[in-house]
Amino acid sequence: MATAARLPTVPPSAAAGDVSEVELSEAGSPDLGSRSSGSGSGGSGRSTAEYSGWVYHLGVNSIGHEYCHLRFLVIRAKFVAMYKRDPHDNPGLEPIRKGAVSHTLMVEELGRRRVNHGDVYVLRLYNRLNQTKKGEIACATPGEARKWIEAFEQAKQQADYDLMRGVNWNRLQNENEINLDGHRPRVRRYAQGLGKFVRIGKGPEMLLRQSSDLQGQEIVNTNFGGDTGDAFEAHEWRYVRTFNGIRIFEDISITNPK
Repeated sequence: MATAARLPTVPPSAAAGDVSEVELSEAGSPDLGSRSSGSGSGGSGRSTAEYSGWVYHLGVNSIGHEYCHLRFLVIRAKFVAMYKRDPHDNPGLEPIRKGAVSHTLMVEELGRRRVNHGDVYVLRLYNRLNQTKKGEIACATPGEARKWIEAFEQAKQQADYDLMRGVNWNRLQNENEINLDGHRPRVRRYAQGLGKFVRIGKGPEMLLRQSSDLQGQEIVNTNFGGDTGDAFEAHEWRYVRTFNGIRIFEDISITNPK
């Protein structure tokens, strides 16, 4: 397992793992560059809160090495977004991961863990109906871990509220559920809106193999006269000269009949 000398350091503008909470009047997506606030007393919107702060994202990469990355997490209503930097200080910053919290999300407190010569408090997130939707985050203190548990519980309540309110089920199904494990879905950034994907061929390995086979056939045809019906055979032609980059051959099959 690959380890670093120390845990990633939090930018000086924020305390390690500090969680901020802002009351919002309407549920919305968290991938915004500025913080919004309001009162939940008026209108049809349901009063909710935005939770944001620095966490450690734990996981294992594609070659089996453990990683511990410092990330800024935002939970607004039932939507979650993860950034490399604080989006409130960097307007227009795009999240590296985002998605919705399902009403089947489970948050498990795993306690203290030693990571990269430092102690952190780990939370495990998973969908009880789909074990592929999972991930781990870690906090600097137990108090911050409890606050994040509260934040995810609020997001689950918003998901339940949408179900009770009669939000279209197809719309709920189409919302991408947050997944903190595995590769980030970079393809969707440029492929969004395409009706379908069409893959042509079988990949570079097949092309290289076919190219090698063709070269082998060319050598065989050159040495043994090729297949019946070829336009010419290598031993029936004699090189004469090159003129303006063009190689000129003489047909010797006429002068030397078999």
